[in-house]
Amino acid sequence: MSDLLDFLSWIFTDRGPTDLGGLVFDFACRPSFYVYFIAALPAAALLVWGVLRLAFPRGSRLGPPRWGAGAGLLATLLARLSMGAVHMAVFEVFRNLSSDPADLIEARSFPIANIICAPLLCLAGYFILKVTARARAADVGLVARGGGRNFARGLLLLLALLPLVALLAKINALFLNTVGADMSEQRVVEIMRSETSPLFLGLMIVVALLSAPIWEEFIFRGVLYNGLRRSLGRDEAILISALIFGFIHGAVISFVPIFLLAIFLAYAYERTGSLITPIAMHFLFNLWSVLLMHLT
Repeated sequence: MSDLLDFLSWIFTDRGPTDLGGLVFDFACRPSFYVYFIAALPAAALLVWGVLRLAFPRGSRLGPPRWGAGAGLLATLLARLSMGAVHMAVFEVFRNLSSDPADLIEARSFPIANIICAPLLCLAGYFILKVTARARAADVGLVARGGGRNFARGLLLLLALLPLVALLAKINALFLNTVGADMSEQRVVEIMRSETSPLFLGLMIVVALLSAPIWEEFIFRGVLYNGLRRSLGRDEAILISALIFGFIHGAVISFVPIFLLAIFLAYAYERTGSLITPIAMHFLFNLWSVLLMHLT
């Protein structure tokens, strides 16, 4: 039992071996780790499959998209550029009003820029699609019917996903550490770890739990994924949108878990036809990340 608890602690925290050499040493000293490690991946995958099988409808609930890959990619690019431009503008305003170090100003301007920009991006994106492609709210998954059920489905699927994501993230970190790759975290994670002001830390948490899940799901699933799906097909759209979502978060250490998460975000969106499901998953994933960051 103690070996099992140590194994789970290693998976879900920063404690334990950090490279493949340390992992092999731990396995050599504690053979039961082999059993847990070999059994963990199929058990986690089976849990995810069971949730999808039992809790989610079969087949697609999305209608034919009204725009293609070009419009989806352009909207995603413009959203990122707009967020960056607003961040820079807020940074310049803060720098002119404060004598604090530039790094601190940059960190504290990020959540404000995100909170300002997120609703504008969603409104602008929907308005452009409505004018250019005659899109309706349901075309991007903005449907209220069955909202509670779809929210619960998202939470259930993410809870089932956490062991699989955590295990693959740990394997990815072991490999990167072993080969000496860049292990720096996402900039937003570094900001949250170093923030000392309760006000700005609270704003960062609001962004992580509310703002980011809503606007990122609207852009990456509602707009980008739908456009790719029309031009390339479902499976190709899931993979390419997940790759873009992983790369755009800008940290090698987090690419594998974010890429895997994005695959299931798109798949859950496809199966329910509602953005509420991936928003719920995104919210719970960020909540888990924030709690893990501060607990470890």
